[in-house]
Amino acid sequence: MSIKGMFHPKTGRFGYLITVSLGKVDGKYCYRKKFFYAKDMTEAQEKEADMEEAARNCRRANDVAEVYRAYLKHQPKANIPLKEAFAKAQTKPGRCASEEKEKIKKGYWNDFLAWMRKFNPLVRHVSDVTPVMAENYIAYIRKYGRFVRLRGNKLSNYTLNDIHLTCRRVFKALRNETGVKNPFEDIPLLGSDKAPGRKAYTDEQVAVIFANADEEYMKPLFLIGLFTGLAEGDICTLRKDEIFFDRRHIYHERNKTGVMSSIPMLPVLQKYLENLCNAPENTSEYVLPQHYAAYKKKRYQVSRDIKDFLEIKCGFETTVKVPGRSKAISVLDFHSLRHTFCSMAGAVGIPLTVVQSIVGHMTPAMTKLYSRHIDEKSRLHWIDLFGQKVCTLPIGISVSHEDKKQILLDKITTMDISQINNLFNLVNQELAQ
Repeated sequence: MSIKGMFHPKTGRFGYLITVSLGKVDGKYCYRKKFFYAKDMTEAQEKEADMEEAARNCRRANDVAEVYRAYLKHQPKANIPLKEAFAKAQTKPGRCASEEKEKIKKGYWNDFLAWMRKFNPLVRHVSDVTPVMAENYIAYIRKYGRFVRLRGNKLSNYTLNDIHLTCRRVFKALRNETGVKNPFEDIPLLGSDKAPGRKAYTDEQVAVIFANADEEYMKPLFLIGLFTGLAEGDICTLRKDEIFFDRRHIYHERNKTGVMSSIPMLPVLQKYLENLCNAPENTSEYVLPQHYAAYKKKRYQVSRDIKDFLEIKCGFETTVKVPGRSKAISVLDFHSLRHTFCSMAGAVGIPLTVVQSIVGHMTPAMTKLYSRHIDEKSRLHWIDLFGQKVCTLPIGISVSHEDKKQILLDKITTMDISQINNLFNLVNQELAQ
């Protein structure tokens, strides 16, 4: 501790520079200095006593912050190698993604590492990556696509943003150890490129699929997918112990999201799965052992088999060309069964919350498809049903026979399902009398 009388270097006024010790931090003493315009040494000593008291008891926020800054200043920063950064970032608290999703993100990070080895071979550690390097990498993938694989194929804005965010999250997770600014932080993301979404299968297309599907390979995939909304990977890895026939439910943890889905089984699906599980040749723990083996051996081969089946056997156009993209966009594939499932659920009036609990996350396109069928197909079904059984109702005004029918139909279009059920019960009671 010390008190030194001096002139302030900026104002030129005389005062006292007081220095007090903040304690030992990481083996080194830290100090706090402050200049006071005290009128004499006695007042300066009083200020010094106040500063010492604050330093001892940490009563002032400024002193606490000063100790912390001094601590950080003397803390050695971690020199984390780039090749170890992704694994180290995964150990930090944060959102838990599925194993399959983590593999995809690790592939994105490895693509960045490969680009760094090519264009910045001397940079080996996280703290050495600069914002300019990050900008150059993002500019590269936006122009040419991924550096390691699919080079020359332009990527969608969604995929480009996913790669960008993966790199950004790795640096963000390690920033407390490295002490450097995130080089990807200030690079803006791309907007949506509004690519066409997947379509739902029409009734006619579903009929074509099952007319051409073989019993051993394609039929099991499409039948289970149609009645559950599960993805092809989830169907291939579906285990027997995840099916509870006594409760008519499937409880399966989805490969992509890790979310546990509770899927009720219709009688037709229950009987079909019972036959598959109880088949004498099926000694595996999986419902579809042939599909499981193919999926584990070469994951994307199942998708290619389905694509060939839809295009060659069924004659469907499964992709469309989008201006500005070198790769065609898939609009009709196995994932379309999820949209078909939602479409069917909306048509029969299953609540949206129930459908979401079965299929998991619903994209805006799937929700729109579901809602459209609730408004159109389901209500038309109810209107037709009432139109066949009800001709007139006492509504309190004098109208013609045709007008009464039209008024009744108009009223029904504004009712929800519970009101229609109540009205339907009343009408049945009247007709029974």
